[in-house]
Amino acid sequence: MLKDLKEIREQMWEENKHKYEHLLKKEPPPKKDFPPKRSWDKNRAAARVANHTYIMRKEYGWSRQDLARKLGTTEEVIRRIEEVDYIAEDE
Repeated sequence: MLKDLKEIREQMWEENKHKYEHLLKKEPPPKKDFPPKRSWDKNRAAARVANHTYIMRKEYGWSRQDLARKLGTTEEVIRRIEEVDYIAEDE
């Protein structure tokens, strides 16, 4: 009976040792890209900022110039934010 258990254990090891090879080699497991880098994440985030800026400005009844004055910037900066002109190409 012990011989059978030993054989079963050795057979299971042979079937599954590929899962543990990195431990036997004393190497760290392969790194995964987490979270995955996606170029559209930047664009989606920028679009959300643009949308929220526009909606909030309209809710308060402010022009771009009014908002720029309150933030201490120029109307051009507000326009670029709302129109999502500032997104850089992928690096």
